[in-house]
Amino acid sequence: MKIPLKLPICGCCQNKNTVWIGIHDTSFQHRCLCGEEIAGSLGSDITIGFKGLYRSHYELMENDDHLLSMVFSAAALEWEIVRLHNKWMEINSLELGQYISTDELEKLLIKHRNIYTKINKTEKLLCPQGFESFISETDDIKMTIQQGFPSLGLDCLIKDLKENLFWPRNRILHFAYDGYSKSDAIKSYNFAKLGLTILNSMDKHKSSQ
Repeated sequence: MKIPLKLPICGCCQNKNTVWIGIHDTSFQHRCLCGEEIAGSLGSDITIGFKGLYRSHYELMENDDHLLSMVFSAAALEWEIVRLHNKWMEINSLELGQYISTDELEKLLIKHRNIYTKINKTEKLLCPQGFESFISETDDIKMTIQQGFPSLGLDCLIKDLKENLFWPRNRILHFAYDGYSKSDAIKSYNFAKLGLTILNSMDKHKSSQ
């Protein structure tokens, strides 16, 4: 699976460049049409969830495939949920002097059969009080929701994520449903971006404790 990265304008010819990287790549090399070599490393803030969001944005705005964009929006948030779940399960195990294997982590996630349970288990690892409590105490995220999602109630955030991200994804993948519009894809993208922003803010807050 490939992820598009928009690079800075070439210093030699002023061309815009996009490089496609593997989903787990942490660096890139690219040759501009003018021959200039462009290379770099990805910052730690470009997690697997944001890589998925980059692909969603590309399908939405560049490839005009809004259904595939919706699939990647949901994947982006789910990938990030899994990443953070595994990260903090590993950290908690090490603090207890134990080791948890990849197989054990996968079995735990399989037990969390639906996305609601996955979100719930992960948010509790990051903040025992949950999404709503964290958001209510984080002014910048609270303002983002109030300005960009005025109809979103904090007490139904997970419900709205399911309805705007995961249910449409399931209809597309399982039933080949193609009745969604570009505006639906934009909504899915925005909800995925919001979910990623909240999760990563929670992760940084917990890491600083």
